[in-house]
Amino acid sequence: LDTEEKAYWFGFIYADGCVRYDPNANSGQLIIEIAEKDIDMLQKFNECLHSNIQIKNRQRIQSSGYISSVCSVTLSSVELCKDLMKYGCVPNKTYEGKIPKNLFANDDSLMTAFLRGYLDGDGYISENKNSVSSLSYVVHNYKVMNFLLRAIIHVSGVVPTIRYEIDEKGGAYRLRITNQDDFLQYLAVIYDHPSVYMKRKYDRYLMHVTSHMILLRRSRK
Repeated sequence: LDTEEKAYWFGFIYADGCVRYDPNANSGQLIIEIAEKDIDMLQKFNECLHSNIQIKNRQRIQSSGYISSVCSVTLSSVELCKDLMKYGCVPNKTYEGKIPKNLFANDDSLMTAFLRGYLDGDGYISENKNSVSSLSYVVHNYKVMNFLLRAIIHVSGVVPTIRYEIDEKGGAYRLRITNQDDFLQYLAVIYDHPSVYMKRKYDRYLMHVTSHMILLRRSRK
């Protein structure tokens, strides 16, 4: 994990990927399934690997009965799965994963890319409605949540709030940044000249920046 692209995709996979590994059969698969509207991310993933992995589309019926359109890639590679597991991205990582504390050896640029990847994979940036600024990371695993918390504070100086929420799917930690100054400060760090990112969320960030600048100009008149 020694480049921005590797750190970013590790964060994205950790948030929204699935590793399957069977040592008895010596088989391993990496699966990434996301909303069809973000299919461009799988195309970017292909470009990063210089590959032409088939992108598949399907309808997924959720427990609520809601039908969503998703797309996915499946990469069969024992070597890749072993590498991911070495860094804590194990099967059932949602509850059993653990990221090494010194994973990025104090390289802030790699840490920032990882945080951006995780946010793109399973995070939230509010739409620019009524100038409400909010972002959050949703994590089921305490150890991973603690790693993210420390990483966010380290690279940006912003301290998120932490809430443990329970719904029909179980419990999860939610790291939230809702103060507008903190919101803009943190996103300015993770979106500082990125080479890889999810355009949909980046565009939301830019809309918040624009709204903030407009409000500043109005307040000075």
